[in-house]
Amino acid sequence: PKFINIEITEQVALIRNKKIIDNISSIKERGYNLEMDDFGMGHSSLMYLKEYNFNKIKLDGSLVHDILTNINCCNIISSIVLLGQSLNYSVVAEYVESDMQRQILHKLGCNIYQGHLYCKATPYNELIEYIEKINQEKLNLTIL
Repeated sequence: PKFINIEITEQVALIRNKKIIDNISSIKERGYNLEMDDFGMGHSSLMYLKEYNFNKIKLDGSLVHDILTNINCCNIISSIVLLGQSLNYSVVAEYVESDMQRQILHKLGCNIYQGHLYCKATPYNELIEYIEKINQEKLNLTIL
């Protein structure tokens, strides 16, 4: 379970009924990692940090997208990173598309990235083919 991350979107967190809260707590108790997706854009995102014990929070992509043109995005991201550090949460920047974005995020203290800079979204079938190819290459190296 420690290698599996479960992303909770704000839409799920908004549904505040006991069954959902209990299910999310049960997932965490079983050792799975919880991630809050699209953090920073909802009106109640801070409430979710209080309610649920996340391992990671993922910055909303619009913050990262506008980081080069809007100083407010930099200030918000910096604040979220500091908050994440104080709560022992990792902060992940989604939608990182350029090295310049990555450099700015790094200066703001965010050091985990995902996005087109590293890999474009891959359809399921292509992902399976890629994994099989990598496994075959490893097997071939082992045999040699």
